[in-house]
Amino acid sequence: LSAEDVRKEADAVDSRVKAEESIVNSIRRDLNRKQSQKATAVRLVAQREAGAYDHLWEARAALREVQKKLLPHEESLRQLKQERYQWNNIVKASKSATKAKQARSTKEIDQAHKDYSTPTWLHPMVEDSTNKLDISSLINARGKDRTVVFAGTDYGLVKMSETVALTHRQIQTHINRFQALA
Repeated sequence: LSAEDVRKEADAVDSRVKAEESIVNSIRRDLNRKQSQKATAVRLVAQREAGAYDHLWEARAALREVQKKLLPHEESLRQLKQERYQWNNIVKASKSATKAKQARSTKEIDQAHKDYSTPTWLHPMVEDSTNKLDISSLINARGKDRTVVFAGTDYGLVKMSETVALTHRQIQTHINRFQALA
């Protein structure tokens, strides 16, 4: 299906939902009137024991008839709303797929690199997601034997959790090993 076909189908289902809602609302108003009549009949029973039972039974019978009439329409409305929800999700997915293609442009990738947290030797205590930490300035600031320590408390779920001292060569080894997972 093309995006236009999906939108047309979603609009068609939406119009059917609106039509079914108007029918259901009309029947619900009728149901409310019947419930009001039943409540009035119950009140009459409490006030007058004789003769009021006929009104009560008539109100109950009328209420049952309206409920029987309402149930299939409510089921149909529920199914139409479910179908509309599914079509709307397809429309949203097609829109998000288009946005995802646009997000891959180099301009946005460059902007993502600007959002990195950058620790320095003067400001080494930066806490952020590991994929948002740019540590190249720390690694390259001194000689090859300079060690860098990472610390965190998230046990590896989002942030680095172990406190380890690594040399430049060890860091490069880890980066190369886990580059495929990034």
